[in-house]
Amino acid sequence: HQTVVPGIYVLEVSARDSTGNTNSFLLKIHVVDNRSSHFIIDTIILSKTTASAMTESEIIDWFKAQLSSTGMTVSHVRVLYNEYANQNQQEGQYYVYLSYEFEGETELTRIMIDVTEGNRTQIPLYIWIPISLLGIVLTSILYIKLKKK
Repeated sequence: HQTVVPGIYVLEVSARDSTGNTNSFLLKIHVVDNRSSHFIIDTIILSKTTASAMTESEIIDWFKAQLSSTGMTVSHVRVLYNEYANQNQQEGQYYVYLSYEFEGETELTRIMIDVTEGNRTQIPLYIWIPISLLGIVLTSILYIKLKKK
């Protein structure tokens, strides 16, 4: 069933395995016009730093250059919806939806903009495990000493 009204729709996908475990995932679907979707499967990603420095016109030029480097010559590129424009301060993944013409056909695609905190570093698991064990040992020693008093 094709939705005629542009907007953001939510699709919930649920799965259950043979042991009864269930999991759900909410998928946002952005309907920008009443044409069928054609997405390039390879995700094109821009960092927040790069995207913040670019106008929509520069994003279009960048996109055309990316496709050109793969041998595709496209025309009539335009931004249909820029999800990033209103969300650029909140952490997450946002999309710029584009339409373009390739070999006489109008195609649709999107560019993901990954908005993450730049200074956050993730501590590797091999560091967390010894620190956790050390904390447990020290807490146990303190507990035993206090119990003996």
